[in-house]
Amino acid sequence: MADCLDEISVGLDLLTTLDEVDPSRLGFIGHSYGGRMALFAPGYDHRVRATVSNCQCIPYRLTFTEDTGCQPEFVLPGFAEQFDIDDLFAAYPSETQLLLSVGTEDRWSRGYLEVFERAREALSERARLRAYDTGHGFSPSMRRAAYDFLHRALA
Repeated sequence: MADCLDEISVGLDLLTTLDEVDPSRLGFIGHSYGGRMALFAPGYDHRVRATVSNCQCIPYRLTFTEDTGCQPEFVLPGFAEQFDIDDLFAAYPSETQLLLSVGTEDRWSRGYLEVFERAREALSERARLRAYDTGHGFSPSMRRAAYDFLHRALA
């Protein structure tokens, strides 16, 4: 997981060397495990100003009791005993915006309403939710909404 987060930062380092990239307007979008990284990225690299997590916001407390399998962060000693996925929001920079994009039938999005409530507590109006009557996927309409969110958040 640390390697993944480091690779995200290295990618941002590279992007910010390009003339056509405004380093103050960096966003992140991910689906499935990438959606999990979209939750972690702004807390790890504060250059991420907007992030979209698609179909991967299940809290640990449900992962341990449901059929979703083991998350990589479980191998960090004591992390899941002390924290849950929604504790990440406190590490976000004050201007970072979040979109939780979830499939209501997706097992990796279980508990999304509770996670969203915690996001709202930490981020206020900077946290948004889009719920779709679907399973674990990233449909064209979900993509359009995600890209629209990033466009507005980074405008």
